[in-house]
Amino acid sequence: IRISGGLATAGMLTVFMATNAYAAEISNNGAGSTNTIVETQTTQTQVQQSNQQEVQTIAIVVANTGFNDTNGNTVGNGGAVGSSTGPATAEASVKVRGGSNIAVLPDPCGCPTGDNLISNNGAGSTNAIVSTTTKGTNVQQQNQQSVWTLAVVAANSGGNDTNYNTVGDGGSVHSSTGAAHARFKTKVKGGSNLLLTSSISP
Repeated sequence: IRISGGLATAGMLTVFMATNAYAAEISNNGAGSTNTIVETQTTQTQVQQSNQQEVQTIAIVVANTGFNDTNGNTVGNGGAVGSSTGPATAEASVKVRGGSNIAVLPDPCGCPTGDNLISNNGAGSTNAIVSTTTKGTNVQQQNQQSVWTLAVVAANSGGNDTNYNTVGDGGSVHSSTGAAHARFKTKVKGGSNLLLTSSISP
């Protein structure tokens, strides 16, 4: 008899990215003018993943070929009376495997910066483009796993009775039992977290 534990996983992946920035341009301004562009670019990539798993297993496994009665029999000369039982085997197995988190970050992790352009401005003009770029990546991956198992495993091939039998000359009374085996196995494998960029995604 084989009993396997269930598996329940839940995953959440949230990725926030800013939109692409466009190139800044200062062109065709008059002589002696002052022209300034202040460009601020902020990119934030955030990944949140979580797996929560709870497994509860109750296993009661019993195998029995025993408790046989061979009593009060009468056989003639050379006869035989008795009981024989086969083997009794009881097995229970619980296998639990945790969930997995796989996050693939955008490549590159941030917004591409366009080419800035200053051209065709008048004589004596002052022109400046000031660019500030801030990039941040925050990754949170979590696995929680709880496994609770109660197992009762029993095997029996004994407890046989051979009583109050009458046999003639050369007769026999016998009782034999097979082997009894009881086994319980449990295997728990935790979850995993994997963080990749899109260039090496599976």
